[in-house]
Amino acid sequence: MPDCRPLRLMLVCGEPSGDQLGAQLMSAVRALESRVEFDGIGGPAMEGLGLRSLFPI
Repeated sequence: MPDCRPLRLMLVCGEPSGDQLGAQLMSAVRALESRVEFDGIGGPAMEGLGLRSLFPI
């Protein structure tokens, strides 16, 4: 029986340029796998793409 749960990734960045790179990574991953969830620590760019940030930067 195939696993129907979405892919779940934890991403962490600590400054604005990391937020931009993280957002690019999120877009690339989502292009390959639409059923993906992102958790971690990020800024507005990553949050804008769906990151559930545990602590905003």
